[in-house]
Amino acid sequence: MQGADLGPWAMVRMLALQVLIGLAMGVGAAWAVKKLLLRLHLEEETLTDALLLGTGLLTYALSNGLAGNGYLSVYMAGILIGNSRIPGKGACIRFFDNLTGLMQMLLFFLLGLLAFPSRLPAVALPALGTALFLTFVARPAAVALVLVPLRCPLNQIGFVSFAGMRGAASIAFAILAISGGAQLSYDLYHMVFFIVLFSILVQGTLIPPAARKLDMIDDTEDVMATFNDYTREMPVQFVRCILRKDHPWEGKPLAAITMPPGSLAAAVIRQGQEILPKGDTVLQEGDEIILCGLEGGSAESSGFYQVRLSPRDEWTGQKLADLSLHDELILLIRRGEKVLIPSGDTVLRAGDELVAAQKRP
Repeated sequence: MQGADLGPWAMVRMLALQVLIGLAMGVGAAWAVKKLLLRLHLEEETLTDALLLGTGLLTYALSNGLAGNGYLSVYMAGILIGNSRIPGKGACIRFFDNLTGLMQMLLFFLLGLLAFPSRLPAVALPALGTALFLTFVARPAAVALVLVPLRCPLNQIGFVSFAGMRGAASIAFAILAISGGAQLSYDLYHMVFFIVLFSILVQGTLIPPAARKLDMIDDTEDVMATFNDYTREMPVQFVRCILRKDHPWEGKPLAAITMPPGSLAAAVIRQGQEILPKGDTVLQEGDEIILCGLEGGSAESSGFYQVRLSPRDEWTGQKLADLSLHDELILLIRRGEKVLIPSGDTVLRAGDELVAAQKRP
């Protein structure tokens, strides 16, 4: 677009470097930051937010500096980190959701400052044709190429295709093209403005009826929660206590200890190492014990995650005592409006939301 003389081989090489380096940098950054978070055990949520934000900026810069695609690197790192169990993840989700909304508003604000509504009629026909092609031809074809080999149902493919709205990304790339000095024979910026408005007004308005028409609404799921987050407010409280010398619990297994009613030992920290407590775990002097009970609160300990059981889940219909849980412990169960502190005889049901602890590496 800037007039550079690039032959076919140069184009292929550039594309290969963009993709391969971008993917490698994203995977490497995700691996490094997950290891770092698990080692540091940051207690301040804002420090985790700052670390992840800095990781995104550094990943983008390094990838671009090595002739890779910085956007792809950050996107890949975000997917991998977002689907990992990291400390303070619930707070990170809220921070980046708010940051995303702020950046999107900023981009739309910039678009409004740089666009002139009086120029829209001149680009209306080509922009409308482009919008219709993107919505009903290009995106459905691209989505089908990805999802058909995965044997996804047609209604899911149709909905994912229709849900691809133009918005902040289109605005950002249009700004880059114009500010980069590209020589264009048409008014790209106002075409993007028209396409974004069309996409938001038409696709955005019709997404709810499209979801109902394609049977893509699940009343039993919470779309705001990912599959391994502990983000929902729970009426439980976590209490940390240190076992002193000559305490009545010292030297006894947990199975022989009478806990306060409605409470459960969620974790035992011994010499800086976290132990998932079992019935045969013998308490020692200096152990830090985290007790879980009802009536609201929060926990500074990491390793907690949330999962909802489906009718096809292998745990559904099983007693907790019959499950082979080696490095995990189920702390509580949310069943409808009730919150249960589980025991070995508790039978799991479809729709149960489990809050569990996993041993950290």
